[in-house]
Order: sequence, then structure tokens, then C-alpha cells
Amino acid sequence: MEQNTLKGISIYAFAAFFVICMTAFGKALGDLGYHPIEIVFYRSFGGLILISAYIIVFKKYDVLKTSRPLAHLGRSALGNTGIALWFWAVSILPLSTATSISYIAPIIVTAFSALLLKEKVGRYKWGAVLFAFCGTLFLIQPSDINASQLGLTIAIVNAFIVAGISITLRSLGKSERALTTTFYFLLFGTIATGLILPFVWTSSPELGWLLFGLILTGFINQPMKTYAFRIASASSISPVQYLGVVWATIIGYIFWEDIPTTNVIIGCAIVVSSNFIIIWREKTAKGKS
Repeated sequence: MEQNTLKGISIYAFAAFFVICMTAFGKALGDLGYHPIEIVFYRSFGGLILISAYIIVFKKYDVLKTSRPLAHLGRSALGNTGIALWFWAVSILPLSTATSISYIAPIIVTAFSALLLKEKVGRYKWGAVLFAFCGTLFLIQPSDINASQLGLTIAIVNAFIVAGISITLRSLGKSERALTTTFYFLLFGTIATGLILPFVWTSSPELGWLLFGLILTGFINQPMKTYAFRIASASSISPVQYLGVVWATIIGYIFWEDIPTTNVIIGCAIVVSSNFIIIWREKTAKGKS
């Protein structure tokens, strides 16, 4: 079990990087006037084309089989709502600020995984998660938050949705393959946002490279996250997404000139340290097994 947990943590760490890359592409499109629903539609539709091509070329038609259609529907509804809110939040707030607020989710996941999934959550995991959450407090800069209460509210609501997604993925992962979950997630997202698209259309897809980056990074991270939750506990994996704030800070500085303050540096140091605590604890547990 410990070996699978470490593997899940490693996979999710890479997924967290691609999530931030996808977010950066979405923020860039939002800055150009794209509506959040438009961004989700392009991401879903493009990803659906890629995964459909994979299924056809490699004849993986069994991916379409599922014994839990309603579970996929619920996960897809939560996921696509969360993505839309996420793109909306980052269009208002700095990338690192929005990312730091989203880290309320692991606190919720840890509590819910213990209550709903009956997973064992020891004091080390609780301590590391709370330690990392304290780090995010340094990253939330009052000047940014006061400038947009709307952005703050959207980011907090999204954090609760992300927590729900994490629990759902863990439950689905016990019986469904990662590609199956990804396919239905993208299919539902394409249909749902496609129906809304005529009412929110604001621009045409002129910047192909931004859209391609959005689609590719969005497509890559989804099965990675799903697979990670399939082989490891939600409470073990979720703290790893704190690494995303490091990527968000770097990318925000390079492309939006969001210069990291002392608070950001301290917060990042705490966040990274908390992840090392989780990894160290998993290795220790593995050595005792």
C-alpha cells in the first residue's frame, strides 16, 4: 500500500504542474476577453477529440463501458462547474493568490476522507496539512483580496467543489479506470458548456497556440489525477497539490510580472516543507511494513 501511495503522490505532483499550466493558459485567454464557459468548452471539446482519437486508433472501446453512469454524471457536473469557477477566479485574482485560496480544499478532503471513506488519517498527515494551510495564509495578500471580494468568494466556493471532486475520484477510482472517468468528464463538459455557449459567446478562437496549450495541459492532467486517486488515499495525495503554488508563483512572475513578496516566499517555503513531511512520513511507514 505504501508503494502505491508514493507512486500516487509522484504522479499527482506532475499533474499539479500541468494544472497550473492549464490555468495560466486559461487566465491568458480570460485576459483577452474569453468567457469562462468558452474556455471550459474549448478545453473539454479539444480533450474529447484527443481521447476519442486514442480510443479509435488503439481500439480501446472497452473504455466506454461503465457500471456507474450516475457517479460519472455527478463527478462531471462537479468537475466542470469547478473548472468554470476556477477560470473565473484567476481572471480576477493573481495566479498565486487564487491558487493559495484553493488550498482550503485539502483540509476539507482530509476531514471528509476520514468520515466518508473511512480512511485512516494520522496526526502526521493532519499536522502537515494544517501546517501547509498556515503557509497559504502568508500567500493571501490583503491588498489583492480587498481589491476583489467577488474573486475571493468564487475561489472559496471552488475550493469546496474541489474537495468534493477529490472524494468522488477516490470512490470512482475503486471500480472505474482513469480513461473512462476522463472520457465521460470531457463528454459531459462539452455537451453542458456547448448548450450554454451561444449565450456567452464573446470571441473567436484566433490564438490557436493558447487554445492548444489549454487543451493539451488540461487533457494530460486529468487521467494523471484520476489514476493517482485510484492507487492512493485522498488524504495522502491532496496535500501534494500545494506544490502548485510554487508553479503558480513562478509562472505569474514570468508572464504577469507578479513579483513575489516576502509573504509569498515564506508561504512557499512552508508549503514545500509540509509536502516533504508527507513524503517522509510515507517512506517511514513503508520501512516499517
